[in-house]
Amino acid sequence: SEPLIAGEILPKGGVAFIGGQGKSYKTMLALNMGLSLVQGRSFLGQPIARPVRVLYLQQEMSEASLQKRLKVMASGLPQEALERFVLHRLTDTNLKLDQSQGLRELEALIRKEKPEVVFLDPLYKFHNLKENATEEMTRLLDNLDRLRNRYQISLVIAHHLRKPTLGESQSSPIQLRGSSVLFAYGDSYLTLANDRQKRKGYRLLSYELRNAEAPDDVTIRLNPETLWFEVVATKKEGLPQTEILEYIKAQGETPKVKLVEFFKEKASKNTILGRVENLLEARLIDKKQRGRQTWYFCR
Repeated sequence: SEPLIAGEILPKGGVAFIGGQGKSYKTMLALNMGLSLVQGRSFLGQPIARPVRVLYLQQEMSEASLQKRLKVMASGLPQEALERFVLHRLTDTNLKLDQSQGLRELEALIRKEKPEVVFLDPLYKFHNLKENATEEMTRLLDNLDRLRNRYQISLVIAHHLRKPTLGESQSSPIQLRGSSVLFAYGDSYLTLANDRQKRKGYRLLSYELRNAEAPDDVTIRLNPETLWFEVVATKKEGLPQTEILEYIKAQGETPKVKLVEFFKEKASKNTILGRVENLLEARLIDKKQRGRQTWYFCR
């Protein structure tokens, strides 16, 4: 069936994660997505098939802050679209989806509001489990699957990324906090990181899709007047091999993840690694394994 957001960014009946570290604007991006869905308008340049009804559950931001932001975002939106956006700011800590009471309450909300997409923001507020415990998180995801299958809904889940270790990318979905089953659960992952210059309001948005080729990363800016993200730059595919070669020379040796991280605002991961393969074939660089990481160095 046709995805709700083109390119399998939000498959119909699927699961999308929005990931980022603290204060990365995860909620702002999720709200933008939800309001785009109810209008049937594009989301950061990605077409939306049609208007859909959204149930947005928020358990972290204060009621006053949430309403203040939504008032600005929703300014000028058609009333018909706003009626499709159902917001629940939950202060009842009993809505825990690892417990039968919380599941019954959410199921009642879904039956009442009849959404096609449900947002959970943020995930850790919807359970009392140990995030690193695979069995416990699997039980939570199984509960979500039962709701998803019973009511034919898509899920969008906002979740924190852990801090990267030395040499790791700042925005890989592998860094979703907790058990690795979270990375295995989603159909798509949208991750936010500071842009290279760390400009206020600017973020680098990266995509990883399970069943389709991911769009290129984009630099986005939060418009302070509208509180909508705007695409300000897409990556160019003209990254020359010589630039990669000079970088490796300057570093002496560099891990693959650090190399991709450095050039990701200039080219897609596939393009970067394609250039690296050309350098390897030309015997201008070599590689070695250290544990699970690949390192490159000049011959």
